[in-house]
Amino acid sequence: MTVDPGTPEGRRRTRRGLLVYVAALVALAVQGIFLVAAIRAPHDAGLWLLWAIVILLIAAGFVVESRFERKRRRKHSADL
Repeated sequence: MTVDPGTPEGRRRTRRGLLVYVAALVALAVQGIFLVAAIRAPHDAGLWLLWAIVILLIAAGFVVESRFERKRRRKHSADL
């Protein structure tokens, strides 16, 4: 279903989409920094643990966002 970007719902979706895109880019950059640091110091288990935690947080963020969007779409389709 497409929404006209000129409507309030379209503006909210565009803003939310941009925020999700920027958050994904920042998350990928952060995990990349931790991965490079962990590779350069292979005997430091703390860096590998920190990298794994960041990866899990990224995955959890996508799951939460997906569920939120699914819930919003169900609510929107019920209103029609």
